[in-house]
Amino acid sequence: MLESVIVGVLSLAGTVIGSFSGMRLMSYRIEQLEKKVDKHNNFAERMPVVEEKMKVYEHRIEDLEMSEMHAGHNPDGKVACGATGFLKESTEARNVKNAAIKSLKAAGHTAYDCTVNNGTSQGDILRKIVAKCNVHTVDVDVSIHLNCGAGDKKGNGKTTGVEVYIASENSKAKEKATRICKEIAKLGFKNRGVKVRKDLYVLNHTKAPALLVECCFVDDKDDAKLFDAGKMAKAIVAGLTGKSTVAPAHKTETKTETKTATKKKDSSKTVKVTAKSGLNCRKGPGTKYGTVMAYPYGSTLKITEETNGWGKTSKGWVKLEYTKKI
Repeated sequence: MLESVIVGVLSLAGTVIGSFSGMRLMSYRIEQLEKKVDKHNNFAERMPVVEEKMKVYEHRIEDLEMSEMHAGHNPDGKVACGATGFLKESTEARNVKNAAIKSLKAAGHTAYDCTVNNGTSQGDILRKIVAKCNVHTVDVDVSIHLNCGAGDKKGNGKTTGVEVYIASENSKAKEKATRICKEIAKLGFKNRGVKVRKDLYVLNHTKAPALLVECCFVDDKDDAKLFDAGKMAKAIVAGLTGKSTVAPAHKTETKTETKTATKKKDSSKTVKVTAKSGLNCRKGPGTKYGTVMAYPYGSTLKITEETNGWGKTSKGWVKLEYTKKI
């Protein structure tokens, strides 16, 4: 009888101990499972943030400019070199081109130098320039020149100024050409505007939309006095990228220009987002402003106001270069 009781007690104790161990094991497994669930939830919560950051980074890449640039003639002293006067076109065009490419690259943009220094004639130079340009796939082709024909040897206190040529009114380079004129005008040069030239070889034969900058006149004493290759290069870069760093030469002129160029009402314009990775919407009209949100590819947006290539939506500002009017 006593033996049966002892066996029973031992059996009960074993059962209790086994159950307690099983409960501890189950509790441990549940605890580990909860940790995994928490880890998964934290990851899921972070994913929208990561995705938004990826969109921002991708859009920053889209904001980068890809261009090719060249001086339009042989070097001075060679056949088919540029115009000469108070300034030497071939030399100064190369100085501007070199400084502009350096500035673009320093800002993270891609810029190719397609200048030709060994042409046997003007036609040969142009064909070689176009051949070098068409190797690349870029947003815009930029030909740097200095103009001639003012004949102002004594100086009349006025500049003859800057003008930029494009192949047609529908050229995709027109917006950049317009900005370049305005940026160079801020240095004090007369803005002669954007002009269509159907007879210029480079403008009509490069794969990329092309523009030709006539920075100023080599035979105008006032132009030559004001000319600075470094400042000219910065103005051209500002026009290409839409990020102005050029301080206006005259405050009164700047106020007038800002009134006409900054705000353009268009309450009926509707556009569609064409950027595959989406389009950032910013607090202001420029990449220096913070991102509010990102519109997905294909989104339809109502534009109520435009300024310098940016359009205002109900949420903020978007770069119109990555949209299509519908």
